[in-house]
Amino acid sequence: MNPAPYNGGGKATSMEKWVDYSKWQGRVGKDKLALMQADGVAGVCVGAWHGLDANPYAEANLRDAREIGLMTATYFIINNRPGAWTVQQAKAACGNEWYHLLFHASDVEVAGVTEAILQNALDETERLGGRPLIYTGGWFWNNLPFKLNFRRYPFWTSLYDGIADFNRNNVQGADIWVAKQYAGTTSAYGTKVDFNVFNKDWLYTIKENDMPLSHEDKVFIQVECQKVQNFVQAAHEVTRTLTVEQATRVVEKLLAANGAADDLLAALGTEAGRAILRNEAKWGAVDALTGLRVTFEGL
Repeated sequence: MNPAPYNGGGKATSMEKWVDYSKWQGRVGKDKLALMQADGVAGVCVGAWHGLDANPYAEANLRDAREIGLMTATYFIINNRPGAWTVQQAKAACGNEWYHLLFHASDVEVAGVTEAILQNALDETERLGGRPLIYTGGWFWNNLPFKLNFRRYPFWTSLYDGIADFNRNNVQGADIWVAKQYAGTTSAYGTKVDFNVFNKDWLYTIKENDMPLSHEDKVFIQVECQKVQNFVQAAHEVTRTLTVEQATRVVEKLLAANGAADDLLAALGTEAGRAILRNEAKWGAVDALTGLRVTFEGL
């Protein structure tokens, strides 16, 4: 196989199989997601905004996928509407699942998009804590007057040759090529999906910067930060009463508790952790612990 080249740390050593689907698939239940997982699918990308309206199933579909252990991401169609506004609609459709996503793709394949609109969308994605990615196909992108002006962004390209491999990049200016959609709408797993391969190194590696850290250190930091972020969001969801700020305070106290410095789940099982939950969260510790453990199963 030919891994996709990208400039975030060298050539990929492996790839992952992903699928994507839209609002037209409706509610994709855990039974279908389990079939995907059994077939080697590592992640799902669910459309959140389709240009004119939102996917009403986006948040539930993303949550179901995450809960059974699949990685998740979203895409949103960019057209002649303001880019930032489009991203905001997508975030609203994703709900709290927005914070669990590996990437947030601007789908560029509709007439009316301009360089300013796309840049606005990418900037807003980052402002809202997302990880921007451009999805497009050579049939559309190569005709845009600004096709060479987004080289600094990663690209997910479509080329329906049925080859699950990075064999040919057909998008001009896609220097950071991290994913390929090799099959369009396909009946599979009791629904319809598109098939993709992703550069695994890009998926799980944080951006390079000037920090004097090894690659392993950076990946470790990324994973730990994501755990804390997930915990804050899950605490907020489970309690239905805590604000994100209050949940953050709970996290900080748990991390400071004796024996809880390394593992948030372990902290939940300590007497100190239970006391913090009782005092700060104001809800039944046993029920809450059960809910949180389900949420964090597999981390």
